[in-house]
Amino acid sequence: MIFANTGNPLKTTSRKQSYPMTPSSPSNSSNSSSTGLEQLSKTNLYIRGLPPATTDLDLVKLCHQYGKIQSAKAILDKTTNKCKGYGFVDFDSPAAALKAVHALKTSGIQAQMAKVSLTQTRLTVFVCVHAFHAFKLFFGVEIF
Repeated sequence: MIFANTGNPLKTTSRKQSYPMTPSSPSNSSNSSSTGLEQLSKTNLYIRGLPPATTDLDLVKLCHQYGKIQSAKAILDKTTNKCKGYGFVDFDSPAAALKAVHALKTSGIQAQMAKVSLTQTRLTVFVCVHAFHAFKLFFGVEIF
């Protein structure tokens, strides 16, 4: 897939399309989650408006100039095996990720920092802490 010269297929178009995940903009200081369990990633980009032929390699080619990439994933439809219109690129540093977001936005590509959900992490910690207390009460033994 070529992203230059003959009209960039990743540029923002006037057509409206909904996507399964639409994180708030990094400039948006308020958290869209009323429970406070989401925050913006420091290194993972969410890129939308991708054409159906987009692959993981296309995302790497699009973003490699901004810094070292840890992973890139175009999200594919299971039945058609075509890109659903969005993907993720995870950089090794926050500076590279921010550089990529600014450069991609400037070129008309819809990019922003991805949301990270803290629900599972907090729940796991909560369950573990209570399990240790229950173990201590039941067996009378300190684990730590």
